[in-house]
Amino acid sequence: MGKNSDTRRVIVKFHAGYKGEEEPRTVMAGEDEWTVADIRQRRRISNHETGELYEEFTCLVNTKPAKLSIFPNGRHYLTFLKI
Repeated sequence: MGKNSDTRRVIVKFHAGYKGEEEPRTVMAGEDEWTVADIRQRRRISNHETGELYEEFTCLVNTKPAKLSIFPNGRHYLTFLKI
Protein backbone atom coordinates (compact mmCIF):
# COMPACT_ATOMS: atom_id res chain seq x y z
CA MET A 1 0.00 0.00 0.00
CA GLY A 2 1.04 3.59 -0.43
CA LYS A 3 2.62 6.05 1.97
CA ASN A 4 -0.78 7.51 2.86
CA SER A 5 -2.25 4.34 4.33
CA ASP A 6 -1.97 1.89 7.22
CA THR A 7 -3.06 -1.66 6.29
CA ARG A 8 -3.61 -4.57 8.65
CA ARG A 9 -5.19 -8.00 8.48
CA VAL A 10 -8.42 -8.09 10.49
CA ILE A 11 -11.46 -10.19 11.38
CA VAL A 12 -14.78 -8.84 10.13
CA LYS A 13 -18.28 -9.52 11.48
CA PHE A 14 -21.06 -9.12 8.93
CA HIS A 15 -24.75 -8.32 8.96
CA ALA A 16 -26.51 -10.99 6.89
CA GLY A 17 -28.22 -9.11 4.09
CA TYR A 18 -30.57 -10.17 1.34
CA LYS A 19 -29.23 -12.25 -1.60
CA GLY A 20 -25.54 -11.98 -0.78
CA GLU A 21 -25.69 -8.32 0.18
CA GLU A 22 -23.89 -8.83 3.47
CA GLU A 23 -22.40 -5.68 4.95
CA PRO A 24 -19.49 -5.41 7.37
CA ARG A 25 -20.56 -4.18 10.82
CA THR A 26 -17.58 -4.78 13.12
CA VAL A 27 -13.83 -5.01 12.56
CA MET A 28 -11.49 -6.69 15.05
CA ALA A 29 -7.70 -6.47 15.15
CA GLY A 30 -6.08 -8.04 18.19
CA GLU A 31 -7.75 -6.55 21.27
CA ASP A 32 -9.26 -3.66 19.28
CA GLU A 33 -12.86 -3.76 18.03
CA TRP A 34 -14.34 -1.00 15.87
CA THR A 35 -17.76 -0.28 14.42
CA VAL A 36 -18.15 0.06 10.66
CA ALA A 37 -20.36 3.04 9.87
CA ASP A 38 -21.49 4.98 6.84
CA ILE A 39 -20.60 2.64 3.97
CA ARG A 40 -20.01 5.11 1.15
CA GLN A 41 -19.05 2.75 -1.65
CA ARG A 42 -19.08 -0.96 -2.39
CA ARG A 43 -17.14 -2.35 -5.36
CA ARG A 44 -16.38 -5.79 -6.73
CA ILE A 45 -12.80 -5.82 -7.98
CA SER A 46 -10.94 -8.33 -10.15
CA ASN A 47 -7.18 -8.73 -9.75
CA HIS A 48 -5.96 -8.73 -13.36
CA GLU A 49 -2.88 -10.83 -12.57
CA THR A 50 -4.56 -13.64 -10.59
CA GLY A 51 -8.19 -13.33 -11.67
CA GLU A 52 -9.20 -13.26 -8.01
CA LEU A 53 -12.40 -11.34 -7.21
CA TYR A 54 -12.82 -9.44 -3.97
CA GLU A 55 -15.08 -6.77 -2.53
CA GLU A 56 -13.92 -3.38 -1.37
CA PHE A 57 -15.93 -1.16 0.97
CA THR A 58 -15.12 2.51 1.46
CA CYS A 59 -16.54 3.42 4.85
CA LEU A 60 -15.93 4.97 8.25
CA VAL A 61 -14.31 2.70 10.83
CA ASN A 62 -14.03 4.16 14.32
CA THR A 63 -14.97 7.55 12.74
CA LYS A 64 -11.92 7.36 10.42
CA PRO A 65 -12.09 6.95 6.61
CA ALA A 66 -11.08 3.44 5.61
CA LYS A 67 -11.16 0.78 2.90
CA LEU A 68 -12.10 -2.74 3.82
CA SER A 69 -11.02 -5.47 1.38
CA ILE A 70 -12.96 -8.74 1.66
CA PHE A 71 -11.54 -11.79 -0.13
CA PRO A 72 -13.58 -14.98 -0.71
CA ASN A 73 -10.97 -17.19 0.98
CA GLY A 74 -11.58 -15.46 4.33
CA ARG A 75 -8.82 -12.87 4.24
CA HIS A 76 -9.91 -9.37 5.27
CA TYR A 77 -7.76 -6.26 5.18
CA LEU A 78 -8.43 -2.84 6.69
CA THR A 79 -6.66 0.23 5.37
CA PHE A 80 -7.08 3.50 7.25
CA LEU A 81 -6.89 6.35 4.75
CA LYS A 82 -4.96 9.49 5.51
CA ILE A 83 -6.52 12.53 3.96
